[in-house]
Amino acid sequence: MRDREFAKQDDSYMLEARREWDKKRNLSNILGSMGGRNSRIRSFLKDGGGGLLRILLDNYPGKATEVFKYLKLAGYEEGEMMELVDREEGKTEETEFLYQSPLGRKFLKEKKQKK
Repeated sequence: MRDREFAKQDDSYMLEARREWDKKRNLSNILGSMGGRNSRIRSFLKDGGGGLLRILLDNYPGKATEVFKYLKLAGYEEGEMMELVDREEGKTEETEFLYQSPLGRKFLKEKKQKK
């Protein structure tokens, strides 16, 4: 009888220990993946964000509103968006549609006035 009670207690203890171990393992996995993500974001920002513009141009060719929407979501303000495009890519066939947008025309006009 005592052996059965002890076996039940032992099973209960082992089950609880397993649950605690699983929680700690899951937390460790989550923290590890968050650390990796943060490291990738840090290196992306260190590179100046040029990768983001390249990704947007590849995925939204000819769609200036989409490119500007995602640049805005990335934290760029209206005045900074065309400066980023001009600095990172310049005026090429791939970026011509951005320069023809209202924001691009405004940027070119201001750029011309500064000269």
